[in-house]
Amino acid sequence: MKDISKELIPAYYTILSGLSLPVYDGMAPDTEKGSYVLMGEFFSTQDQNKNGYLFDVTILIDICIKNGKFGFKDADNYADQLFALINSDSQPTLSSFQIITTEVLSTNRLTGLNNTEPTFRRLIRFGHSISQL
Repeated sequence: MKDISKELIPAYYTILSGLSLPVYDGMAPDTEKGSYVLMGEFFSTQDQNKNGYLFDVTILIDICIKNGKFGFKDADNYADQLFALINSDSQPTLSSFQIITTEVLSTNRLTGLNNTEPTFRRLIRFGHSISQL
């Protein structure tokens, strides 16, 4: 059995680079003052059957727009771009695994409003069924 995260997470980084925002793993650095994308939690379960190893994987993507002038508009626009890049017809390409299904498990809006720095966040949780080749 191979570690699915070693291929899937780099594939997501490659895809997310198409959003023209910096991408960080879990947490943005203190020096980041603008908008960015976070690769959030990664969760997988594994099942072995006669055909090999199967994985159910969820990945959380957090689009964080700081100082948004138009509320959630910018976060929603980046979410639209992300949905065009990752969906049931356009999936990450892996070398040792085959993605069987891709779905959006949930999408949430979060605000972090304060007087000095309004923040608009869009959380998108993707789910994959994956088999090891």
